Amino acid sequence: METDRAGGCGTALATGVIAGATAVLTGFALMTAICYSGWTAFLRFGIGTDITEYSEQIRASDLDPDTAEEVLQRLTELRRKVRNHDVDVSLLRWIDHDEVMEGILEDGRVTELERVALLNELDEMEAWTE
Repeated sequence: METDRAGGCGTALATGVIAGATAVLTGFALMTAICYSGWTAFLRFGIGTDITEYSEQIRASDLDPDTAEEVLQRLTELRRKVRNHDVDVSLLRWIDHDEVMEGILEDGRVTELERVALLNELDEMEAWTE
């Protein structure tokens, strides 16, 4: 009989350990999902805000009207895709895009080389929404 009690205690202990481990792993998985969801929402918000700023800078720039209209349409579509979660870009990659766009648009004057760079940058940005 002593053996049965010891075996019962061992089984109960093992069951408790398994249940505890399952609860901890489930909690960890849930927290990871929540953090990821929050992070992606934060990133989408930041990207959308930056795209809005680019649009404002384009309107204030000396970019020719036809090119400005094309860029504004492309930025509007990009912002729509960001809001609809149709993006696949990391924070570091976005920072790289942002630095290039800010460098082109910061003074309001867009040279021919900068115009080409701007259109190329938009091509790259649109690639992460496909």
